[in-house]
Amino acid sequence: DTDIRRLEISANNLVGSLPPELALLSSRLERLVLSGNQLRGTIPTEIDRLTALTSLNLDLNLFTGSVPISIGFLTQLQILELR
Repeated sequence: DTDIRRLEISANNLVGSLPPELALLSSRLERLVLSGNQLRGTIPTEIDRLTALTSLNLDLNLFTGSVPISIGFLTQLQILELR
């Protein structure tokens, strides 16, 4: 496990899908910002493993499908941006 608490990669022309392995990034991750990229596909259900997450911003991407119900298991989550 790493000690990453914030990961902000906005407007970097990231292309592709979010891999389920993203959830293995860090159990201490509090803020994940990937807005303004060209990420596609669905949001992985494994995102609920990021249990310390207080802020999740996946805004301004090209995601399809429903928001996974597993996001509701993120009990620390205060900010969710998914436009």
